[in-house]
Amino acid sequence: MFPNGLSKAFTLSYDDGTAQDARFTEIINKYGLKCTFNLNSGTMRNPEYRERNGAEVTRLSFAQAKEIYAGHEIAAHTVTHPRLETLAPDAIGREVADDRTSLGEVFGAEVIGMAYPFGTYNEATLDELKKQRVCYSRTTKSTHGFDLPEDFLLWHPTCHHKDEDLFTLANAFLRLKTDKPAVFYLWGHSFEFDTENNPLNCWRRFEDFCRIISGFDDVWYATNGDIFRASRGV
Repeated sequence: MFPNGLSKAFTLSYDDGTAQDARFTEIINKYGLKCTFNLNSGTMRNPEYRERNGAEVTRLSFAQAKEIYAGHEIAAHTVTHPRLETLAPDAIGREVADDRTSLGEVFGAEVIGMAYPFGTYNEATLDELKKQRVCYSRTTKSTHGFDLPEDFLLWHPTCHHKDEDLFTLANAFLRLKTDKPAVFYLWGHSFEFDTENNPLNCWRRFEDFCRIISGFDDVWYATNGDIFRASRGV
């Protein structure tokens, strides 16, 4: 069970630390939502400009990120965002360990979780995360459900923010009556709102979702780490 006897929780998980996260956090802060931001310390040391579908996609600097992410959780996403399943075990270990160390030093908090770059992994990846005592790691496989994972190193989200069933799932979650823990877990990249064909409509759709999902007394609005700790009684 979650704090205050609640059985339902809502959480967000967003990757890569791009400039669009400034607008994104303004929206979620407005509605009292909590997010876990999965960051690549290597790319943040040397922020670069990129253009994708006519939109600017620039990584935040550490100084910008510390201000923007205040009140939310920071998690790892590896140093350089490789496909971990293509690396040797020791290289996997360095990508994860060095990222956690760097982010912990910058943000002044222990980094207990992560998200897999590209959502991919293999047994060697899982072995390295277990050796390093990573508490949880998010995949990109949508469940369209609200169950807690059996293995937090394979934490499959409910859905991506572009999912056509997003609002249907939100309504099902809000109507849900349950005695066991249930989590609506939404993931994505905030730059995707600008790189779609109609950015204004994408941002508006996301804010509409935040408005619908927020403000319920029977829902705990938490970070990924909050939910992990509560599930373990920590």
